[in-house]
Amino acid sequence: MPPKPVTRSNTMTKATRAAALDILPSPERLAQSPVERVTERDADGWPVTHCRAIDTIGRLIRGGMIEVDCGDSADRFRRDFHRAQFEPLCAADLRRTRGAGGREEIRDVVEDARQRVWNAMNHLGGLSTPAGSIVWHVVGLESTLRDWSLRQVWGAGRTLRQEVATGILVAALGVLNGYYNQRRRPERMMRHDTGSS
Repeated sequence: MPPKPVTRSNTMTKATRAAALDILPSPERLAQSPVERVTERDADGWPVTHCRAIDTIGRLIRGGMIEVDCGDSADRFRRDFHRAQFEPLCAADLRRTRGAGGREEIRDVVEDARQRVWNAMNHLGGLSTPAGSIVWHVVGLESTLRDWSLRQVWGAGRTLRQEVATGILVAALGVLNGYYNQRRRPERMMRHDTGSS
């Protein structure tokens, strides 16, 4: 009789799975910064539970300063930002194919993500505006609000206070959420029109 194929359902019992969840996160990790347990679906559609650091956007949601929709819009921008490979320091992508002559063309996924980031930045007024700059640095590059506010020098040559930077971020996330909701409406309408005919 051939051996039973290994699948996710028969590799871990419920008790083992529950015990594994009890150790998430480790005490050492909890000592660093706050984390939350998140259950998402992986690329194959399987539920995966892992820990995620509570970032600036998570703190704004927990504090009631922004709605969950704005946090979802920030996550959407961050995903596109990472797919677009705008991080200044990162390792080479091992999945890419090598091109002739040492130069390769940018994959369609990366180019599409760059276009989505560019469209969102244009809607925020560009990188040189407060809204565009804070979304690029705090949401995209995942800098802290404090770091971003210390680098901004406007007006009389003074840096921004962190409270002002928080207000700019909240307003920018509201505009970003409106932009993504505006883009979703035509997509829903097209699906509705094709489904009813």
